[in-house]
Amino acid sequence: MFHIGDITVLNDPGRRGAFVHFPSQIVNGSSGIICSPASGSFFLPGTTVVTCTSTDEAGNIITETFNVRVILDPCRFFSPPIDITLTVPSDIECLAEISGTVFSCNGRIPLRDATVTLTSSSPAVSFSPNPTITDAAGNFTSTVNVAAGTTPTSITITASTDGASASQISTIECCSFLVYVTNAGAPAPGENDTVSVIDTATNTVIATIPVGDAPLEAAVTPNGSRVYVPNFFSDNVTVIDTATNTVITTIVVGDGPLGIAISPDGTTAYVSNHGFVPGPDTVSVIDIATNTVTATIPVGDGPQGIAFTPDGTTAYVANELSDTVSVIDTATNTVIDTINVGDRPRSIAILPDGTLAYLTNQESDNVSVIDTATNTVIDTIPVGDSPVGTALSPDGTRLYIVNKDSNNVSLIDTATNTVIDTIPVGLSPDQVTILPDGTRAYVTNQADGTVSVIDTATNTVIDVVPVGVAPTGIETGTICQ
Repeated sequence: MFHIGDITVLNDPGRRGAFVHFPSQIVNGSSGIICSPASGSFFLPGTTVVTCTSTDEAGNIITETFNVRVILDPCRFFSPPIDITLTVPSDIECLAEISGTVFSCNGRIPLRDATVTLTSSSPAVSFSPNPTITDAAGNFTSTVNVAAGTTPTSITITASTDGASASQISTIECCSFLVYVTNAGAPAPGENDTVSVIDTATNTVIATIPVGDAPLEAAVTPNGSRVYVPNFFSDNVTVIDTATNTVITTIVVGDGPLGIAISPDGTTAYVSNHGFVPGPDTVSVIDIATNTVTATIPVGDGPQGIAFTPDGTTAYVANELSDTVSVIDTATNTVIDTINVGDRPRSIAILPDGTLAYLTNQESDNVSVIDTATNTVIDTIPVGDSPVGTALSPDGTRLYIVNKDSNNVSLIDTATNTVIDTIPVGLSPDQVTILPDGTRAYVTNQADGTVSVIDTATNTVIDVVPVGVAPTGIETGTICQ
């Protein structure tokens, strides 16, 4: 005996019916099964009765019937409209993946090998690949590439295929990380006194900007548009436009300007006037909007490094020659506290939450840890010989200390306030800066005329960038042009 169950199928694409093939049947050595209509016949929509006969070994004729039902799906018979979906991140920074699906018949039939063309309302955007091809499930993907230096911009991205299209709005940006290095120059006044601009994407110098005599530090405004450079022997501050890498103005300040910091809101710059004779010195307060000195604050002897708390309400100034730190209330521009620290304090870094300040003491070979709530030293961390520069990772978990006479960098875990690694760099290193994404640290090597590039994942030097004469200060800017 044999039995074939009923068969139900959809019509073939583009046909008003379907070619239907029956299952293979072999029963007790029978000579074969003959069906009418035969397997592989074209069946119209509806139900058709199929009759099959077979002769067994005893010569008996066996007859069996079953139904073939063809359901007419209009989406498979007509040429239905094609639909496309598109998924785009709401914010795209430099690179992002976009995706979508091409289908017909209200999403029931995915279209394989469909060609999808991608376009954007911005010339700063390209796609790879473009066009892109759908897979068996009708899906496509492509990578959005945003040109470096693109400021935050709202754009429309569109995917199109066979008359169908879908669009999404996204905000794109791709800012560049640039490092600004102050080259203090030769001993002769005004010789080789420049700022080198390093493109961190290639670790090459892309511009060299002449400034005043003996530039020792630099600070970049939060929006990346300006660099402020104190010139020690010129008694002024050079202001650089980062879009053109040109000097746009010079601000006269006190004697021997050395350190500089810009408030978190970008409205004010504090410049430490180190002075040339023993005794109390000052901090000049610059209004960024007008590039004018609006106040002068008396501090300790030989002020150098300056740091603002994250909320901008307080500034800490290291007084190199009086072994103290002046604490300034930025609302009144007055000193509200003085903290005794180690011998020859140089630079300061404050945790992102503002709770602790770290201060290098060059002659004590250590780092003072200051509780900003009480303005007291709560810990002292031994480091290398002659610690000078300092910088924190963006998350505040790692502190980099430049040891000038050890020719290395101490890495401190701020959770335990202990040195967890030591990184050899160039000769007579001075200052350090960390990229905003935390991936690399850049260290100036005064005696080498170079900058060491440290991979913060491995704490190893991965590149050395030649710059100017006696590179000293260094600062990172996030530049969108």
